[in-house]
Amino acid sequence: MAAVLPKLMRVSKWCAVSGLTPDRTYALANEGKLKLKRLGGSTYVDVHHGMAFIDSLPDYREVPTTYWADQKNPHSRRKKPSGSSESGDERETDKPPSS
Repeated sequence: MAAVLPKLMRVSKWCAVSGLTPDRTYALANEGKLKLKRLGGSTYVDVHHGMAFIDSLPDYREVPTTYWADQKNPHSRRKKPSGSSESGDERETDKPPSS
């Protein structure tokens, strides 16, 4: 049996149910993607409209890891392998001792 959802839900409860943050909820409302209602001093989310918005989101599509590995992104958080240098030249410590 499916759970029966109320017509309106406080923003805090909506965030717990939907997984969205309050900031994101209000941002989506400002973009016209969510409907908010005021009642007294509280703000409520129109649950039917909110669930329709969530259902309209695209499914996750995995991006192959090779795509990201091939990118030359200077802001990447990937660590460089130890022993590699920026210029590609050998480091002094990697050279064999001269005899």
